[in-house]
Amino acid sequence: MLNLYPDLPAGHDVKFMEMSDGIKIRTVRWQTSAAEVQGHVVIVQGYREFIEKYDELIQEFLDKGYHVTTLDHRGQGLSDRMTDNREKAYVGSFDDMVSDLATVLKETGYDQGPDMPRVLVAHSMGGHVSLRFMHDYPDMFDRAILMSPMWGITMDGMLTRSLVKMAMSMGFSTAYAPGQAGLTRQTRKLISQTILTHDRARYDKETGFLRNNPDLYLRGATYGWLDAALESIDIIHAEGYVEQLETPCLVIRAGDEKLVDNDKSQQIIDRLQNVKSIVIPDALHEIYRESDIYRDQMWAKISDFLEMKS
Repeated sequence: MLNLYPDLPAGHDVKFMEMSDGIKIRTVRWQTSAAEVQGHVVIVQGYREFIEKYDELIQEFLDKGYHVTTLDHRGQGLSDRMTDNREKAYVGSFDDMVSDLATVLKETGYDQGPDMPRVLVAHSMGGHVSLRFMHDYPDMFDRAILMSPMWGITMDGMLTRSLVKMAMSMGFSTAYAPGQAGLTRQTRKLISQTILTHDRARYDKETGFLRNNPDLYLRGATYGWLDAALESIDIIHAEGYVEQLETPCLVIRAGDEKLVDNDKSQQIIDRLQNVKSIVIPDALHEIYRESDIYRDQMWAKISDFLEMKS
């Protein structure tokens, strides 16, 4: 049988699910072959990402005895894009991504599956979407692992917010934000090697994924994406919002973070009821595909967290 997704770990079950507004979302599930099943992990990806980037992390969870479910967010990966130009990052509201995740989990029967530990694992923007999901669906997960969560962005400020609001009022929601249109694949590669991971080999795998399937590529953010992100950041920082969350969380942040605002993340951490937090010194943003010296620390904390008694 022809394998349409050769860069995904073996045993994948790929489905495209239609959301209530007609958008089709790529979902993938794996069943662990381990003799003893430890639980079921749901992985929620970050901005501009696609499932193939998580191949190593997925395989590690499978080897450790966890079933895995994941998805491409609307507007990226192989899910439907939101503008005629598929290289533009756009989403009308982060509410939509929260709703998509809920729909996927319901349609796959995850919310009514066997009685086993259910673990949410998220990176960057996925950590933002996951925080909102746990707020709206407090009983879905037993634990959550949130890596480099996007609970604030470095470009946030009065000037950025004013520019975004002006552009939105003028009907430029699908136009590239400043500096985003010129981010070609080559310039992205040069920038990414200095801010995402120290591990050249792991980073270069992404180049191979994009070469094998160019439709995975996403160039840069639109005003609409920035507006939705800033609006959602305000939601999670509102008084009383995160205080309602009771799901035990492990937050892992990069010590050499250049994309998300770790100070804003600390504000959320300080208000969560049930949280353990670690900063991995010198690690860059994409901890899950960092060099082994950083990933080993990540896995040590994850293993300890998952073995804890509730």
